[in-house]
Amino acid sequence: MCIAHQTGNCRNAARAGRIARLGAIITGGYFAARGHDKASALDGGKTWQPAARPADDASTSTHAFADLVADASRFRLAWIDSRKGETGLRYAWTLDAGKSWSPNVTVDAMGLHYLSSRDAGKTWRAPRRMGSADARHSDLATSADGTLAAVWDDSGDNIVRAAISRDGGNTWSTTRQLSSRGNRAQNPRVIETGGEFHVFWTQAPAGSSTYEWKMATPWAR
Repeated sequence: MCIAHQTGNCRNAARAGRIARLGAIITGGYFAARGHDKASALDGGKTWQPAARPADDASTSTHAFADLVADASRFRLAWIDSRKGETGLRYAWTLDAGKSWSPNVTVDAMGLHYLSSRDAGKTWRAPRRMGSADARHSDLATSADGTLAAVWDDSGDNIVRAAISRDGGNTWSTTRQLSSRGNRAQNPRVIETGGEFHVFWTQAPAGSSTYEWKMATPWAR
């Protein structure tokens, strides 16, 4: 299967003979003018046909940041919308190339949350909040022994924070503050190497537009 936000990417792959079934999310402008639609192709991209609209809230606006993935049996779609005045992350899947979609699942509302699925997305564990309602720009890494490290920044105070879980995300450590106050720290990334987690982010002093890279190893051995 091929997945793309623009059908041209899938057509290029089809011409190369790599795939037969394609899916594309078609959006209007900044996702605000018409919601999002889906198109599918069963002949390697030679022809395309409209598919059912994934969102079931009957709105033609406020749908944003759609991300489409696929496995051997289904297409899976996640996006953000503001149905009923509440912004949240939604999820749906299709088993018939977009002719019909599952009921939408609200994964969670504002803020940053951790959740996991053990059955390829059919069901999800209850979300666990990470940080405040202003937490954003998250990243996640895992080590060989299954330890998880999560990092994020906070739009309220521009601080990078981190937490660690040693039981698959069931419980998390006390949040650690990695950047200092008085700076604009954002967009953290975490990697695991040599049995340690290393966190990188960009940071600028207050009143400055010059950013530089910062690094921390919060759980150094």
